[in-house]
Amino acid sequence: MKTEHQEKAVGREKFTDLELEDEDKYQNAHNVASQYDENGEEQKIIRMNVPYSDPATGVTGTYFMGYSRYWHVTKGMLINMLDQSDFLLTFSDILTGQLFFIPSRETLAQIADGEFN
Repeated sequence: MKTEHQEKAVGREKFTDLELEDEDKYQNAHNVASQYDENGEEQKIIRMNVPYSDPATGVTGTYFMGYSRYWHVTKGMLINMLDQSDFLLTFSDILTGQLFFIPSRETLAQIADGEFN
């Protein structure tokens, strides 16, 4: 895809990562489709995409990693991407997923003290 098309699909400038104006991106641009609002307030997560390739199988893509205080926020974003036909899903497939729970220090201390069985 040409750079302009990529930017409209993601909703950001490729080289500066600046968000495009709403009228300059596709209606189902990734940064539109993946938004999740709760009580009228957009919820944010820490996210990262890491390139991946397995030449032997011909599989190339990215690992998406999202970190949030609450699982339902990340889950809501993923559901929105599917429900709103995120533009990225026109040329990519979701192959698998994992969920990891990282307890707080307080919870870890309770586990260490035997308060959780």
